[in-house]
Amino acid sequence: MFSADTAHVRAGLMVMALVSVTGGLTGCKPHSYEQSQAAPPRLQEQFLTDLANEYRVLGDFIGEQSTAPLPSSVFYDKARRATKGEKVAPADLTDYQVPAFAVHDLMKARQSLVTALDTVNVPDNARMLAMAQVKFDCWLAFQPYQKSAQGYIGCREAFRQAMANIDFSKKSTTSLASRGSSNRQTIRFRDETITLDQPSHDIIEKVATAALTTEGSQVVLTGHAKGKVTIEDTSNTAVRRIIAVRNALYQNGVDPDAVETRFESGGSALDVDIEMRYGGPST
Repeated sequence: MFSADTAHVRAGLMVMALVSVTGGLTGCKPHSYEQSQAAPPRLQEQFLTDLANEYRVLGDFIGEQSTAPLPSSVFYDKARRATKGEKVAPADLTDYQVPAFAVHDLMKARQSLVTALDTVNVPDNARMLAMAQVKFDCWLAFQPYQKSAQGYIGCREAFRQAMANIDFSKKSTTSLASRGSSNRQTIRFRDETITLDQPSHDIIEKVATAALTTEGSQVVLTGHAKGKVTIEDTSNTAVRRIIAVRNALYQNGVDPDAVETRFESGGSALDVDIEMRYGGPST
C-alpha cells in the first residue's frame, strides 16, 4: 500500500502527464489547430474577392493616367459587381475594335483563360486566375490603341505570367461536360429581339470551352419555328436567333464544322436549344 503522501505525489504526476499530453494536442499551437479545423474559404468568395481587388488596382492605375484612352469606371464597375458576389466574365472581343493582327492571339488567350476558370478554379488558383482575368481585360482594352503587332503591352505580359503560375493539376470537382450525359440547355431571347444577354453568353462560353477541350465533340443548335424553315431564311426571327448563337460560338473559337444547326416545330420561337454531342453530326 502506498502512503497518503506517495499517492498524492503519483496523482499529481498523472495530472501533469495528462496536461502535458492534452497540451501537445491542443495547447502548443492553438492557432494552427483552429486553422486546420476551420472550413476553407468557399471558392466563389475567394475568387471574387481577389477579382474585385485586381479590378480596383487597374481602375486606380488608369485613373492616374491623364492620357488613358478609356475611363477607369469600366473596371471599378466590375470590381463592385464582384464585391456584390456577381459573376464577372472576362471581356469579349466584340466589345472592342481589335486590330486584325491581334485577333488570333486574343481569341486564343481568352479561350485558355475561360478553360482555366472552368476547370482549375480552386482556392489555390484563385489569386492567379483573378490576376489573369483582369490583365486580359486590360490587354484587350488597350490593344486597339497599339499601332503594330510588335507594340509592347504590359498587361499582355502580365496575363501570360499569371497563366504560367496557375497549377493546372488541381482540377475543380465539377467537369464541364461528360460523355453520354444530357447537357441540353436553352438560350432564351426576349420579345422580338435577337440580342444575347449575359446569362446566354455565359452558357455559350461554357459550351465553347467544352467543344474546344473535348475531342470529337459537336455542338447542336436547335431552333423552333411554326413552319418549315432553313438556315437561309434570314428574314425569319427564329433563324436570326440561331445564327446569333452560332456566331457567338464562332467568336469563342469553335470550328464552324463542329456546329450543326437544325429546326423543330413546336416549342417557343423565343428559344434556341444548345447541346454537346459526340461522334459527329446527328442524323
